[in-house]
Amino acid sequence: MSLSNPVARLQTLQETVRHQRALDLLRLSTHMAIDEIANHLGYSDPSNFGRAFRKWKGISPSAWRGLLQDRAD
Repeated sequence: MSLSNPVARLQTLQETVRHQRALDLLRLSTHMAIDEIANHLGYSDPSNFGRAFRKWKGISPSAWRGLLQDRAD
């Protein structure tokens, strides 16, 4: 993907913002279900969010949240 392409830059920026926002919501909004977080981030299907998150972190959103909770205990 060429970053000189404005569409590619926008897509990269959107993915970066979604990634950071997902981490924030999973960390700070423990009352929100994964499906709610997916919807909040603009994913039409929660499974699409799950795939994107696994691409970013290598684990599912719920597993990542569980790791955070284990560390807090």
